[in-house]
Amino acid sequence: MDLTVKVVTQKSEDKKKLKEIYAYSFPEDGVMFFWLMCYRAKRNKAEFLSFHDGDLLCGFVYMVTIEKITYLLFFAVDRELRSKGYGSLCVDKIQELHPNNKIITYIDRVDLPEDDLENRIRRKEFYLRNGFRETGYFIDIQQRQELLIKNGGFDANEFIEFYKKYSKPSTKPSLVKKVE
Repeated sequence: MDLTVKVVTQKSEDKKKLKEIYAYSFPEDGVMFFWLMCYRAKRNKAEFLSFHDGDLLCGFVYMVTIEKITYLLFFAVDRELRSKGYGSLCVDKIQELHPNNKIITYIDRVDLPEDDLENRIRRKEFYLRNGFRETGYFIDIQQRQELLIKNGGFDANEFIEFYKKYSKPSTKPSLVKKVE
């Protein structure tokens, strides 16, 4: 399997399926409008990309790259294709697109008893199997979430500066050091 990457736009032929994957992969309170992701990817430092195995849509990523940091905001694989190696191939493709960058993402916490704890644990295990490591930090985005990193060490000040450039200079993310 060799994945190809396509830029997602409002006119993408896979738009309906992409919206479907997005809708079941992310809770409503944490989503961004599809049209807004397309708009920001066109205007800002964001990239909205889909991954394909031939004609098969496998998944997508919405990410922001500034200098040497690539921040994955939304990454999902079609639920029919999970556990078939496509997620790992997508992560490899992201790293291939930004070979010298630290790749940072956030995941739902696994240290709290939640209804979907099993899914949260599987998601974290997926990232760890694919070269991500714990940063030792949480970020508060509507709720406290764990930050993971691949391809380098985590520097809280570097991430804060990245975040200011990504959002607004006056915006400072709320980082919380993990207590062991």
